[in-house]
Amino acid sequence: FELSYTQFYDFLPGAWGGLGVSANYTYIDQSGVDDKVGFGEGSTGEGGRNSFRAFKNLALPGYSDDTYNVALMYEKYDIAARLAYSWRSEYLLTRRDSDQFAPIIAKSTGQLDMSVSYYLSEDVKIGLEASNILDEVIETELMYEENGRQTPRSHFSTDRGVGLYLSASF
Repeated sequence: FELSYTQFYDFLPGAWGGLGVSANYTYIDQSGVDDKVGFGEGSTGEGGRNSFRAFKNLALPGYSDDTYNVALMYEKYDIAARLAYSWRSEYLLTRRDSDQFAPIIAKSTGQLDMSVSYYLSEDVKIGLEASNILDEVIETELMYEENGRQTPRSHFSTDRGVGLYLSASF
């Protein structure tokens, strides 16, 4: 399920006429999903390596149930700018980690990004982009038991990034 809204408010006077907003929300129902790839009967037998901690009804790796994105935009007078925040609910990173042989869950997280560019001519623009401005840290948990009990595991961060670019079209 997805809801989306995007609009530039070009009816506003003067420079304000370049303002816009884009927002969306997505919900994925992962209930009843039982991905048996590499697990259960026939893989290596009862008590074998692939039946150890073979949890049922795990979500699909990489997919959050809830996500939303909100962006403030501006496009006018050869300037294009965007400030965007993206958030997602917890999600399954992997069904089995390499040392504990258990599912790893990434906790809910959000990230703020921005970009601004200026058209030097019709075919040439210069810009600045920044990602993970708030230096968000993603926490993970290890699921030892199928009942959902989770234990703190680790933290990782996608580095902040800043880039300057020059773009030309021919």
